[in-house]
Amino acid sequence: MGSFGLAALGFILGMVVVPLLLRWAALLHTTLGLHSGDFLGPPKRRLLWATPLVLLVHPAPYFLVGTIVIAVLTARGRISGGWVWLLVGFCAYAAFMAMMLLKVRKRARSARNV
Repeated sequence: MGSFGLAALGFILGMVVVPLLLRWAALLHTTLGLHSGDFLGPPKRRLLWATPLVLLVHPAPYFLVGTIVIAVLTARGRISGGWVWLLVGFCAYAAFMAMMLLKVRKRARSARNV
């Protein structure tokens, strides 16, 4: 498989992993943040009991650690060229998603100010 094919495969892998990481971040925010409501009991309650489950059972932290390990090995030049192109495609999708999220956030903020 050529470098373009591996970059495309990395882009597709990013389509699966990046939303998984975003959902995991939202789940962490929910479990660690303060909540109130009828079904949660007294106001200003945290869901700390769920934090170990979110950190250990969810697959996103393992994907994140694997991505960081591959990025470090790539930066040191201790990994083959195929992994580099796979990482390039993955990072391209992550950058694309970040730009789209910033654009949507900017539109929402401007619509709120009008």
